[in-house]
Amino acid sequence: MIKLPRLNTFAERLIWARLQIGMTQDELAEASGISRDALAKAETGKTKRPNRMKELADALGVPPAWLAFGEDKIDMWDEDTLNFADMYQRLDIELKLALKTIVQSKQDYHPER
Repeated sequence: MIKLPRLNTFAERLIWARLQIGMTQDELAEASGISRDALAKAETGKTKRPNRMKELADALGVPPAWLAFGEDKIDMWDEDTLNFADMYQRLDIELKLALKTIVQSKQDYHPER
């Protein structure tokens, strides 16, 4: 397996991974199920992270955590955490704020054992 480089942005990692396997944007869009327009926006940095991070990573043959966050975070995130992060990215702002409120209210909750 290729050593994954430390790249600063999602866009840089996306472009690097796509070029490493010789895919065009059209081919990656088709393989991952995202639109060519969404892919182009992601590669130019206009989209921080697309909704289908796992599909993109699978099509590119790289770990989703590396694609999303960079090499230094790969081992820190398990599959459930990545799936939750992916679902969270798809929420509209109102739902994100509601979820944040719920999580913050539960941080001090410690059920008796």
